[in-house]
Amino acid sequence: MSAGSDRIPSLDGLRAISIVMVLAGHLAGTRYFPISTGTGNFLGSAELGVHVFFVISGYLITTLLLAELARYGRISIGHFYLRRTLRIFPPYYTLILVLIVSQALGLVVLAPEEAAHALTYTSNYYPARSWFTGHTWSLSVEEQFYLLWPAVLVLAGRRRAILLAGLAIAAVPLVRLASWELMRWAADGIDHRFETVADAIAAGCVLAGVRPRLHRSSAYARLLASPFFLAVPALVVAANLLHDHPVVFFTAGLTIVNVGVALCLDWCLTYPDGRIGRALNARPLVFVGALSYSLYLWQQLFLNRESSAAVAAFPVNIALAAVAALVSYYLVEQPALAVRRRIEAALATRRPAALAAQSAALVALLAAALLQAACDKNPCEVRIAREGRLDLAREDDRRQAIEELEQVRQVAAAYGERAGRTPLESDSRSARQAAATRGPRATRYCESLLIDRLAKAHGVDADALRALSGPR
Repeated sequence: MSAGSDRIPSLDGLRAISIVMVLAGHLAGTRYFPISTGTGNFLGSAELGVHVFFVISGYLITTLLLAELARYGRISIGHFYLRRTLRIFPPYYTLILVLIVSQALGLVVLAPEEAAHALTYTSNYYPARSWFTGHTWSLSVEEQFYLLWPAVLVLAGRRRAILLAGLAIAAVPLVRLASWELMRWAADGIDHRFETVADAIAAGCVLAGVRPRLHRSSAYARLLASPFFLAVPALVVAANLLHDHPVVFFTAGLTIVNVGVALCLDWCLTYPDGRIGRALNARPLVFVGALSYSLYLWQQLFLNRESSAAVAAFPVNIALAAVAALVSYYLVEQPALAVRRRIEAALATRRPAALAAQSAALVALLAAALLQAACDKNPCEVRIAREGRLDLAREDDRRQAIEELEQVRQVAAAYGERAGRTPLESDSRSARQAAATRGPRATRYCESLLIDRLAKAHGVDADALRALSGPR
């Protein structure tokens, strides 16, 4: 779905499984597909697949934001929204444009306010939407998460933000229960409106925040390694089948699903080299995972069990959905990501003095000027062992990347140390304050610059390398 193009081992494989669950759920009941609508509704695979997407999204976004916070001491909200905008908007608004044009041509029928809600990412608060935008509710939830979560991390700080996410896991089931008991007229929106589904994303956020501490626990390590861990995915599947019992499902059922999926996600991340890990990181599954956002967007036009059109009959419908997704992926999604990479490269290589000139603070101005002088005297360079595209899902490529990242850290540390020893231009208080931060600033500058160069040389996403390197 919209989790981003950042590559962490096993995540794309899990995205592939998730989109297959969604496709299977939406294929059920379409003409000539062997699974009926009733069976599909009972299994609830589409809903479970979306919840897996939500947990992955919460984990990935929080991991990247916390890595940025640990490395630079701050989170750039502007950079975050730049990345999300160029990742999500172009394919999404291409779909909405196609639907609006199709309605004008009489090919589809949309509800009166449907396009407006889709355009503003508020479809999850518009239950009258048609099948064609029916899936945009989950994309609206994601966008609302992107709007809120970075601000929460910035304002509340890491520890309190993760605590708030944990409280959401406990509180949202009560919101669902209250909505069911007191607002039965709005029951269709339960598990779609943000306040009734936020715990799924929060489970991923909490995992990202507490994972380092969890993995220092011998008891948790034994749990992950135990054969009894198989009970966790079994419980997830069983809990997902409770949807015909709303009170139980909205409280305990979905909580078990969300927490269980988070545990399964952690297991897959912990054992990427086992049999399941190798399967998740196999090239076909990785490709399907990378294609999952476009697949999720476009499948809705063809996997319509209420339609009698030839394009909605199996297997034509799934073939057309795949073709539309591939066209979107290569003609819209990838070019937009290429633009994003060029913008990020331009931002990453701007010289510190130019950046500091935008600040009105004298100390910041002076610190950047001194840093620039140190940069000119001490070139920031690293040797790339073997140029060419790397696949971070492969063990050998990942090992090479880790070795090069370690070299990056060593070079950046030495670079910062040399910059910190550059003599002061004056003995003023502002000069001393600037000098105190010059070394660390030079280290961060050099490390960021070298990682961007490695990413370009190896054809991988820079943030995927940063996530692979771990906190400094």
